[in-house]
Parts: sequence; structure tokens; C-alpha cells
Amino acid sequence: EYAKILGASLSYMLIKNQDAVGFYAFDSKVKKVIQPKSTKGHLSSLLKEMEKIKAGNKTNIAQAIHECADKTHKKGLVIVISDLMDDEKKILTGLKHLLYKGHEVIVFHILDSKEINFDFNDRVKFIDLESNDTIIADSRQLKKIYRKKIERFIDFYRQSCFKKKIDYVNLMTSQSLDTALSEYIIKRKKLH
Repeated sequence: EYAKILGASLSYMLIKNQDAVGFYAFDSKVKKVIQPKSTKGHLSSLLKEMEKIKAGNKTNIAQAIHECADKTHKKGLVIVISDLMDDEKKILTGLKHLLYKGHEVIVFHILDSKEINFDFNDRVKFIDLESNDTIIADSRQLKKIYRKKIERFIDFYRQSCFKKKIDYVNLMTSQSLDTALSEYIIKRKKLH
């Protein structure tokens, strides 16, 4: 839901600036493509499609990014909104493919605070939303190991994107979206 609202907000801002906005929705493959336009009627179509999006089964983020790079011929800004929970190196290769095609790339990395802080205190039943696999674990034993892994996961994207001159914005779903967007816009204005 947070990613949908972010996507809708960015689409509104871009179209208000008379920039053309397109849309790729994917899980294990690209499910919906809307070609870029800059009209208010187009914004309505984008918002309707974003509203319809449901979490899919397994994801293949890298494949979707490669497909976007291959099918988007006009150079522009590509905004990736995802939890990036997939093979990091393959995703980075996809992002580099977008750069190779001449696009400017921004990654909005969306995570829930529980995914970062692992705020569980007892035995917990975890359910994989993509596969419905379940596991029961004592969260107290996992917390330290998990937090190190999630920090490395986030740091991989932060450092890799920085090295490739890809804008990387880590957002927690508990963050106010308007604050997060405002901070990002101010940062971009300073850089350009």
C-alpha cells in the first residue's frame, strides 16, 4: 500500500510538471505496462491501475528491470519502487542495464519497520507472503543475526547505488510519505 501511494504521488508530481509517466507492474513477470504520457486523463488511468495491484506470488525483480530497459527506448527517468527482496546481484545488474541504456535511475527501497528492527519477543510464526511457506522460530535467538543480515542487505544497495550514481532512498512504511518525499526533493535540488 505504501509503494502504491508513493507511486501515485510521484506520478501526480511528474504529470503536474508536464513530464510523461509510464508504468510497469510485475511479480515473477511483467503483468501490466502503460506507455508514458503526460495528460491528466493518463494520470487517472495510472491511478486506476495502481489501485488494482495485488501482491503477487514469487518475484523476479531483475527480469522485470531488464524487460523495462529493453522496451523503454526513449531515455528518461526510471523509478524503481520495491522491497528489493530478491537476488541483490541480479537486481544490480538490471539497474546497470537501465544506466547503460542512458536512463537516470532512482530506487525507492520500501521496508516495514519490523523487517528492519525485528521487533518480536517470543516464538513467532512467520508466513512468506509470496509462497505461503511458514516457519516457527524463537525470535530472541534470531534477532542479532537477522539485524546484521538486514543491515548488510540495505548497505549493499546503498553502497552499490552510490558507486553507480543511482539515487537510493530507503523508506520505512512507518515514515510519513510527505516528509520522505520532501526530504528527497530537497536533496535532489541540491545535487542538480
